[in-house]
Amino acid sequence: MIPVVSIYSSFYQRGFDQVIHDICTQNLHVVMCVDRAGCVGSDGETHQGLFDVVFLQSIPNITVFAPATYKELHVQFEKLCYETENVGVIRYPRGSEVGGPLPFKETAENFEMICGDPETLLISYGREIGEVIAATDGMETKPSILKINKIIPLSDSIIQIAAKFKNVLIFEDLHLCNLHL
Repeated sequence: MIPVVSIYSSFYQRGFDQVIHDICTQNLHVVMCVDRAGCVGSDGETHQGLFDVVFLQSIPNITVFAPATYKELHVQFEKLCYETENVGVIRYPRGSEVGGPLPFKETAENFEMICGDPETLLISYGREIGEVIAATDGMETKPSILKINKIIPLSDSIIQIAAKFKNVLIFEDLHLCNLHL
């Protein structure tokens, strides 16, 4: 049996110590589903899931995926359940998936890339990738886009790819929220 635990991102913050000591330091095969990851709009300021990426990267023995679509969530969830043996996390936002099809395969690979302008790279993960692609519509010169699927641990390949570009912009949930913290 593989334990699967689904909790809102903001509540994982409250259980941070338990996640570390009861799951991760023992390197148990548990799949943690981080619901309400990112901005959650009308759920209110206290339920914004803005900090899970930051605190999860400080925990040992953990792998974190951020799917962009429901199909990708399924693929990445299956990988965490049946192809890994350590602590797995899959974070997903409240609400629906991105509108329209994405120009990526739906996969559990570390990352996927669309090659465009060799000087400018846009990096994002999860549902925000749809916003990034939409922002490039109508641009005369399309930038290269790197979609990160496995966000923790971050692949060294991502850093090597980014180092080849003059301009690198990273888009995360936080820029979409209007919070007064």
